[in-house]
Formats: sequence, structure tokens, C-alpha cells
Amino acid sequence: MSRSRRRRNLPHHTRLPRRQTQTRRQNRRRESYVPSYHDTLPQDCNLTNCFQGAYYKSFSYPVLKAFLIALFTYQITYYAWLKLETIDEQHTKSLELSDLQAQLRDAIEKQKGKASDVVDELREKVSEYTEDTKEAGRAVVESVREGGEEVGKTAGAVGKVAGGGWWPW
Repeated sequence: MSRSRRRRNLPHHTRLPRRQTQTRRQNRRRESYVPSYHDTLPQDCNLTNCFQGAYYKSFSYPVLKAFLIALFTYQITYYAWLKLETIDEQHTKSLELSDLQAQLRDAIEKQKGKASDVVDELREKVSEYTEDTKEAGRAVVESVREGGEEVGKTAGAVGKVAGGGWWPW
């Protein structure tokens, strides 16, 4: 027999009012019963959708927090990597520039050496030319002197001829 029938069979004065009985049961349930997650779900929800919705409702903050932390970590890592790349590129360019400057210095020194060799050769040639020119000048002066002496002798002979003193024929 069900409980409701038993109660009906009891005399009226021994029965407790219905309301008090329900309250006692509910109090007893509350003391010993801890509501589960499923008890908090609304009655009209589909079991699968309801579990998913409840899952995201209760775990959305930690999931969002983990996602934002991961995104922040990725951004920090990305910007740090970008900064390191720019520093590396600057370092590579400065090394390349210093290598090119060293090559330029070597090329300039080599050209200066070649230019000094050419200048030395020109000095030697100029000094040889000046020596040759001086010798040529001295030879010209000597020939002019000799020519002057010849002219003097000739002038003396012309003077004798003009004076009527000497006839070569």
C-alpha cells in the first residue's frame, strides 16, 4: 500500500497536517542532501544542450582567462622575437658595413701605393729628362761658344780682307 492510503486509514487526530509533514521532509532532505550539478539545470532544457551550456556557463571564465593569457604570451613572444630580429639585422648590416669599409681602406692604400710608384717613376723620368735637357743645353751653349769663336775668327779674316791685307787667291 502506498503511504497516502495509510495516512487515510489513521485517525484524524494522529495525523499531522500535510504541510508540516512536507516541511519536515524537505528539512531532512536539505540537511542530508547536497544538490548536484544536474539538479541546478532548468527543467525544459535538452540534456545534451543543457550540459554544454552549463559547462560553458561555469567554465567560461577560466577558459577565457587561459585564452587571454596564451594570447598575451604569444604577443609578448612575437614582439620580443621581432625586436631580436631587428637587432640582428642591424648587427649584420653594421658588420657588413665595417667589412666594406675595411675593403675600401685596403683598396685606397693599394691605389696610393700604385700612385706613389707612378709618381716615383715620373720623378725619375723628369730628373732624367732634366739631366738630358741640361746636357743638351750645355751642348747648345758649347756649340754656340764654338760658333762664336768661329764667328770671331771669320770676323778677323773678313777684317783682314777688308783691310786689303790678305787675298786667298
